[in-house]
Amino acid sequence: MNVQLRAMPRRHTALSLLGVLLACLVLAACGGNQPAPRIRKNARHMTAEEKQDFVDAVLKLKATPSPYTPGISYYDQFVVFHKEAFNYSMHPDHHVAHAHPTIFPWHRKMLLLFEDALREVSGKDITIPYWDWTDPESTQAIFSESFMGTAGDASQEYALTNGPFRKGNWTVNIFSDRPEGKTQTPHPHLVRAIGRYEADVNDTIHLPTAEEVERGLRIPTFDVAPWNDKSPRDQSFRNYLEGFDPDRPGYFHMHNMVHTWVAGHFRLEDGSERWGTMGAPDVSPNDPVFYLHHANVDRIWAQWEEQHPGVYADGGGHSSHMDMYPYGEYSNERMSAHGLSALSMLGTRELGYLYE
Repeated sequence: MNVQLRAMPRRHTALSLLGVLLACLVLAACGGNQPAPRIRKNARHMTAEEKQDFVDAVLKLKATPSPYTPGISYYDQFVVFHKEAFNYSMHPDHHVAHAHPTIFPWHRKMLLLFEDALREVSGKDITIPYWDWTDPESTQAIFSESFMGTAGDASQEYALTNGPFRKGNWTVNIFSDRPEGKTQTPHPHLVRAIGRYEADVNDTIHLPTAEEVERGLRIPTFDVAPWNDKSPRDQSFRNYLEGFDPDRPGYFHMHNMVHTWVAGHFRLEDGSERWGTMGAPDVSPNDPVFYLHHANVDRIWAQWEEQHPGVYADGGGHSSHMDMYPYGEYSNERMSAHGLSALSMLGTRELGYLYE
């Protein structure tokens, strides 16, 4: 289904922080009653206090019972949302939140819910920072001992042993049900073999470059048939940014490549394969870096929306995915705060936030 929307005005989602603040001041001077938009910052621009507030809120979320599901933490609830969506399909070729047009709306909703939850448990106006993969200083700021922690310890199968989410201080509770996930990501702690890749598919792995991001932003169509991982990358902005390669099955780019880069892939002495935490696609939110990664995916989509306003293409006959399962299965006022459909997720300004 191709949905023609009202022509949305061009929005400056990539404004500098100063420009965004000036825009907010103008809105306030005009007597607008709407609250100023939340501002999501590049991690390299965060203050030490902002980093600590974010970390403290994530740790508190992990220690807070979920308001949705008894017996699990509020943080782990988001891992469950992602796992449920990943393993649910109403059609063998069309999933809900991956390899389908709804990947970006679905994760935008997840980020909003996660950000709301951080604010709820901390009582502070926290926003999710983004990791600009093309910026080495952004990468350095994120993978530091004082923030997200660094790469894992090779002598301990790349267990994360430093930072606030280190082994012994952060426990993985939600595991993959996929056969390969059970055997290749069994660790009850975070694992990051950053940049290491011993599989036999991709030649090399690397973080996306600015040129690669710009190439994607020039693609004029959001998505095209067959609306999945086989959509031509030069015609489908969605599949280009998501990172599947229909010409080389199993090769990863962009979003998918970043998951692979953070997780890493390695072999033990007995030859068995292991992936890092971010390499288990259904339960990859176990690693908090997931949210900074997806904030950048969302930021790039917001830039694309600004440059190509007015059309969201979902694929003929797949409108049933517009409810973005499993969100509609949870009756909770928190869940419905920003809308439940893919169409309700179009436009960051309309949803109350911007990227600096």
